[in-house]
Amino acid sequence: MMTSHSLSAALLLAVGLALPVSAAPPEVPAELRAAVEALLMGYEPADPGPALRRLGPQAADALVQLAQDPSVPPLRRLRAIEALGYVPTPSGLQFLRQLVAQRRDARDPVGIYELAAAARALGGHGASQVSELIPLLDHDSADVREGAAAALGAVRTLPLDARRALERRLQRERDGGVRATLARALRPK
Repeated sequence: MMTSHSLSAALLLAVGLALPVSAAPPEVPAELRAAVEALLMGYEPADPGPALRRLGPQAADALVQLAQDPSVPPLRRLRAIEALGYVPTPSGLQFLRQLVAQRRDARDPVGIYELAAAARALGGHGASQVSELIPLLDHDSADVREGAAAALGAVRTLPLDARRALERRLQRERDGGVRATLARALRPK
């Protein structure tokens, strides 16, 4: 799910991520956490989706735990946030919604990357998340707009209001990468 926009998040390694304030995720067996974290490692990690789905819903708890752990490298925490779209669970969705609410008005690089990753992950939670994503199409940051467009493009049956929002954004979008993602999101599935 990582895109060229989100790869620039590597620049944040020296800055670190602002961790969201939330309830602690359920305890996860150390072996499971290690397996999930291994899927997120590497310069350009392989698509973790199939492996995370095989691990099941507990993988989402491990991802939330990783995303909130300040000892985990920042880029890996961003990958954990985004990977929550592969294993949709109520606890993962709650974390993502909270993160979007906390970072919605982000203007700083850390908040922007977290918001963009959370937006992409919401696409894996289906059409019920469209109302969370539509306002993000108008965010000041191209990374966030691209994340929201990619997430809406992942929704199989796009509601009419979402389709119209994508079309309106495409008409005025100036960033080439975001325009391409908007166009893909509007293609029939």
